[in-house]
Amino acid sequence: MARQKFEAPKANPYTETQPQEQPKSNEIYRFNAKFPIECKAYLQEMAWRNRTTTTEYLARLVLADMEAHPNWKDSLDALNT
Repeated sequence: MARQKFEAPKANPYTETQPQEQPKSNEIYRFNAKFPIECKAYLQEMAWRNRTTTTEYLARLVLADMEAHPNWKDSLDALNT
């Protein structure tokens, strides 16, 4: 039996980049947060109940708190914007 030359496939579906979904707003801020271990189970459960990710659940909490305190920007100075 003759050996055939191996040729790799031209396109690999596992390495091709897919177009990523654009964020809802123009800007996002990414940071690392440390929570007590008790918060982990709660955040995972509440995110699951709301059928969302933990990040989206936290973002909704922050946005709701921002709406509850509309004057929060009044105390910011130029260095904190």
